[in-house]
Amino acid sequence: MTEEEKVNTLTLANYFGSIKRFKWWVIGATVLSTLGGYLFVKFGLNRMKEGLSSEFNYNINLHIDPKDANNSDLAYSELTHYLADNSIYNYSDIVSEDRLVAVKEANSEYANINVKSMLQSGAISIEREGYTDSTTGKMVYFYPERYTLKVSASYFKDVNQGRAFIKDLVSYQLNVATKANNSYVVANYISDNFASSPLFNRIETLEKQYKTIKGVYTDLNEEFTEGSLVEENVSLRARYNDFIQRNSVGTFTKFESLKNDYRLNHYVDLANDTVEKLVSRAEEHKARIGEDLVKVDAYEKSLDKLVQTTTITTVEDKNILNEKIIALTEDINEFKLDIYNSATELKNLGYVVPEDPSDITLDNLSTIKEGASDKEGAIQYLRNGSGCVKPATWEDECNAFVSKVNGSVQDLKTDADNCTTAYHNLYNSYKNKVNFFTSNFATVEHHVNVLYGIIIGLIGGFLVSSIVVMIIHINKPVSKKEEK
Repeated sequence: MTEEEKVNTLTLANYFGSIKRFKWWVIGATVLSTLGGYLFVKFGLNRMKEGLSSEFNYNINLHIDPKDANNSDLAYSELTHYLADNSIYNYSDIVSEDRLVAVKEANSEYANINVKSMLQSGAISIEREGYTDSTTGKMVYFYPERYTLKVSASYFKDVNQGRAFIKDLVSYQLNVATKANNSYVVANYISDNFASSPLFNRIETLEKQYKTIKGVYTDLNEEFTEGSLVEENVSLRARYNDFIQRNSVGTFTKFESLKNDYRLNHYVDLANDTVEKLVSRAEEHKARIGEDLVKVDAYEKSLDKLVQTTTITTVEDKNILNEKIIALTEDINEFKLDIYNSATELKNLGYVVPEDPSDITLDNLSTIKEGASDKEGAIQYLRNGSGCVKPATWEDECNAFVSKVNGSVQDLKTDADNCTTAYHNLYNSYKNKVNFFTSNFATVEHHVNVLYGIIIGLIGGFLVSSIVVMIIHINKPVSKKEEK
């Protein structure tokens, strides 16, 4: 070989020789490649691929319209859900633009988050969790409602900011539900013109108000334990029992007792009632009975047709039929109860009515008329005909009875206020919470360990740089001195 002869043989000796000769190049290139691998995975690949996933459920008060609940054709998920203030609840609103913007604007730390782009690119989503029933093939959702919210991590400056944003987003809906509960009040059926309405209507209104309050307490008793505190040192059980006892007379409710007294003694409001008014009211009750009889007939025919024409092939068909039968039967019973109440009121007013209200038909309705002057009834007492024996104290008893009825208004208003307070305190103390299934509110998905970037960068940098320097080495003339 000449002194400037090329080394052009690919051997391990030449390979390691070239690494040794250009070691600083190899080391430098390997370090840079390792750093590049680390930076690419951490700030490139992970920023593009990483996502935050949060699983949680709301422990909030949701209800559905009873009419919808009886619709067996609708699955639970298809029913319209309402918050306590009757505003519609839709879990997809949690990631709506309005919510995202509201959460962003509430905290200056989120100024860098582009929520519009996040929505437009589909980088955020929420799903309600459930499973497919193997028998029916329908989706069965977990209760309480369980959700999974996912969002791309690339929209946040770091994972911690993303987790904080998700927490605030989920909490926003919780605050909406809490405000709805705090704005809730027990329905009030006692109007401003209560004292001037017919006496029997007043008693019915009081009874309706009582049943409404009792219904709310019943729901609370189902939702909470009896020992739950509605106020300091006052349990739900104690508050409910106090309400029941104060509105009871022996084995009857106060309002059942008022009805019995009213009907037994033919009481009227002497300040408002006249014979003419009572006769007009009686005719209204007759008309109402006629309308209810028509409805009963139509609903009973619908019920018969439903039973006779419905084909049952599956258990689900049978369940649907049973639910429809129950709904129709309940409606029929409501109409019949209305007929009974109207018939009882007619009798109290002094009309001659069949002893059994179920004997009233459209054919004999016209025969129900005011009784003779010697009959006992409110009309006869007011007329005080020669044949009518009116109790000597009847007028005083009427006035006392009216005072008792009107005096029950304030008691029920207090009961309604106490029930409303119990409602608010129970939900604020024991409900209105969100349960996250991870301690840091969200877990990172599709994360690539930076160690892979380091290893790939290290190995790749070393191999590439070593091969390059070897190619340079075997093609570069070397002196015999270097060769030795």
